[in-house]
Amino acid sequence: MRPEEISTFATSTHTSSISVIISYIRKFSNVKVEVIGINILSADLIPEISPELKESADSLITMIKDATS
Repeated sequence: MRPEEISTFATSTHTSSISVIISYIRKFSNVKVEVIGINILSADLIPEISPELKESADSLITMIKDATS
């Protein structure tokens, strides 16, 4: 999702504060802002990471490493 879409993309009560934070970062720096959303399958607390979460986390880590190297 592009940061510009956040103010019109209502997912939770945190939406507007994320938009304000991005605006602040852009005003005082020249960094690129990317937003990562996480869609959970279950809010149950379990002692281990699910295989799906592990795969997604590994993929995200690789994407961040590639983008920052």
